[in-house]
Amino acid sequence: MTAELAVTVHGKRLCVEPIRHLGEVRFITHRNILKNNGGTFDSDTWKTFLPGTAALDCLDKLAGASFAMSYGADVPDYLRDQASALTSALVSDIDPRARPYQREGVGYLRARSRAMLADEMGIGKSMQALSAAPHGAPLLVVAPALAKGVWKLQANEWAPDRRVAILSGRGSFRWPRPGEMIVINYDVLPPAGATLPNPLPGTIMVADEAHYCKGKTGRQAATAALVKIITKVPGGRAWALTGTPLANWPPDLYRVLATFGLADVFGNWPNFVRLFAGTKDRWGKWSWGKPHESVPRILSRVMLRRTRDQVLPQLPKKSYSTISVPLSDSDNEALATMLRAAGVRISEITADTLSKLLRSSHVMAARKLLATAKIKHALQWVEECEAAGEPVIVFSAHRGPVLEIARRDGWRSITGDVSPEDRTLIAAEFQAGKLKGIAATIDAGGVAITLTRACMALFVDLEWTPAANSQAEDRILRLGQERAVTIYRAVAEHELDEKVAALLKGKQETLQASIEAITSTSDAVLAKRLTDLANKIELESL
Repeated sequence: MTAELAVTVHGKRLCVEPIRHLGEVRFITHRNILKNNGGTFDSDTWKTFLPGTAALDCLDKLAGASFAMSYGADVPDYLRDQASALTSALVSDIDPRARPYQREGVGYLRARSRAMLADEMGIGKSMQALSAAPHGAPLLVVAPALAKGVWKLQANEWAPDRRVAILSGRGSFRWPRPGEMIVINYDVLPPAGATLPNPLPGTIMVADEAHYCKGKTGRQAATAALVKIITKVPGGRAWALTGTPLANWPPDLYRVLATFGLADVFGNWPNFVRLFAGTKDRWGKWSWGKPHESVPRILSRVMLRRTRDQVLPQLPKKSYSTISVPLSDSDNEALATMLRAAGVRISEITADTLSKLLRSSHVMAARKLLATAKIKHALQWVEECEAAGEPVIVFSAHRGPVLEIARRDGWRSITGDVSPEDRTLIAAEFQAGKLKGIAATIDAGGVAITLTRACMALFVDLEWTPAANSQAEDRILRLGQERAVTIYRAVAEHELDEKVAALLKGKQETLQASIEAITSTSDAVLAKRLTDLANKIELESL
């Protein structure tokens, strides 16, 4: 069969170009295959350039569409070089306690100057990043303020030879020295555009909870500026860590990727929108569908994500239970008054309208009243757990229930007022058996602490962002948990609370489907596919 497309090597990329007339339909088909899988089309030459492992999916799809291809003599060696680059990172110096998937994660980071490690929460991203950093390399860790103390503890365990300096306050920023790890929070980074000296060659930046960069904010701009500086020096690297790469909707993922110079894997924003089935209505509001089947393969070039079920099937499972809370007549009357003042008809509330309503002062007051009304039942639940000798965690989106429950003997609270150091101490006291329980706001208690002594948590109410609730849940479902985990959710017997719970459940299910759809392929699998393809091309050329 006469070849239709030529595949050749151009520098660090493969190139695909038509070598005879394809006809309009065939030409468009080949263009769409290449475009969907990360190819960059040059309209002047009609050539499409493929970055790295994009070749695998492009060539597979072209073959599946019955395109006849001829290969340059150097293509097999190029593919083997790509496979070697994926598997050549040495991991022999990793702590022997590391699990196989953690060794793979270390190799993944070491093989890349920019990358995202997006493993599900609770399976050891910080350990992998610390182990991936070469011994003696200057290391800058950017994290939420609440997580800074945790990084010091992690360094003590997994990189004990590193000197650790925790910076606080605006103007405190400096670059790390050889063998040093500097930990600083996002909110005190130098602003974008600030004049900074160059970091030392080989400096590594690790951005923890990288989904903090999902919005167009000063925090995101400052982080992106540091990434650009670091990756310009010889041996400079920037690695993003997050368990929630897609925190609320697909643009969150794109913004985080763009912060670390990784969004180009999709070509451009319009192509990203197309691959995530994005549409905009006449009022400018976006809606998103199921990601295209090529998305995981595209993301695998810049992101590694493993779930607990994939790598830790022995980890206990998580289940949910609802606690129904009756309301008093006075509470029902007060809620009716608030909702009338807000002009709210609960039957007409949708996920889109609720996100706006939650910013209404009347609806905010109604949700606060609902949270307060649940305190009595939350206390009864806590008393039953205490009587059974069961340590537990209570979460709420509001401070009222948290502070009330924390008044109990043997309890402590974690809110936004608690310093990062005190959060770490409170979590350590709980883990050591010195506390009966912890009451925490979802935002303050939902990140950077481990509370696996508990296997039950009660949510008095929920945040509207599913990722925030999931992060809080996973404080108790992490490495070290040995019992099945149950998450209790208190839902008031009122239309508003029931509606919010139902809409949140639907939002979480939709988001989870998208997250599962972007779970990427490991380097080991990609390397084998590259080698197999190289061997196949050589055999066919004989």
